[in-house]
Amino acid sequence: MNKIDEFRLFQKEDIEWLQTWFEDGEVQKRLEGMMPLHDWYDFVEENENYQVWAALQGGKPVGAVMVEVEEDFTGNIALLVDPFLRSKGYGKAIIKRTVQLPEMSRIKKWFAGIEEDNHACLRCFQSIGYSFESDQPDEDGYYSLIYFTEY
Repeated sequence: MNKIDEFRLFQKEDIEWLQTWFEDGEVQKRLEGMMPLHDWYDFVEENENYQVWAALQGGKPVGAVMVEVEEDFTGNIALLVDPFLRSKGYGKAIIKRTVQLPEMSRIKKWFAGIEEDNHACLRCFQSIGYSFESDQPDEDGYYSLIYFTEY
């Protein structure tokens, strides 16, 4: 079952619902670098190589995905799911949908940097084919996971 019925570019008014997700301790811990969100949104708007999409189900936001495209056509992906919907397959659905976007077709290698203690996120990315670039986290405690498209 496709859990996402709308996938659109993130809009300024989306900051309102995204802000509520940052009340969750896990979201704060993982993505505090996005704060304050209005400054983050200004960064998104000014950078053509950085795009953010909102994933919705029945008009309600269920997740957001951020992709920064590097010069070598590597897509750095980060994911955020509504804290009340964790472990229900939304992350997996959002990642799959992102890779299939026409504007992402030039990306041949996908990269996700995930904290070593973020087991749910590591499992999510692995479940759809991402693999560890190294069996050890880097000096900052992040695993590098990669995925190559079949295009």
